[in-house]
Amino acid sequence: MRVLLGFLADDGRAAVQQIWSALAREGVAGDHNHRTVNPHISLAIVHEAHQSALEQSLTNDAKDLNPIPVTLPFYGVFTSPRQVVFLGVTVTNALYSVHRTLHETYGNYLDLEQLTAPTSWIPHCSLVLDIAERDLPQAIEVCQDFPLPIETHINRLAIVDNITLKTMWSVDLLS
Repeated sequence: MRVLLGFLADDGRAAVQQIWSALAREGVAGDHNHRTVNPHISLAIVHEAHQSALEQSLTNDAKDLNPIPVTLPFYGVFTSPRQVVFLGVTVTNALYSVHRTLHETYGNYLDLEQLTAPTSWIPHCSLVLDIAERDLPQAIEVCQDFPLPIETHINRLAIVDNITLKTMWSVDLLS
């Protein structure tokens, strides 16, 4: 599976990486492999068969996209389908508009039945995946040492292989 991600700008990346480091230092168990990918917000699931066409279209259209302001004001926990500690994202008009436009414009290249579809999307930045329930209090305690909100931007779109975590393609948002 391939995912279309919005990578956080340097200031947001540094803030999230500090939290990741603190969680690791404190021995919070879970799947930390996602930390090899730039801190991000998932935007869509990409049909691998259409990845090249999507890359071409987004490369051409990205010149018209501005970096997207993002505010991460709270910590949260998903309990299904995976138990995840995350930074929640405020859904602003700018963020929602870009997300909706991606799905409307490039829907032929995307899996619209997934959790990133506009009708079910909960934007977030994962901190710990598959965390054991017994470790949740410790994870939240560690997170609370970091002041919120984090104010940053999405300044790059990327397609990442969800298994290898390799970035397959990316483009800067520079307008």
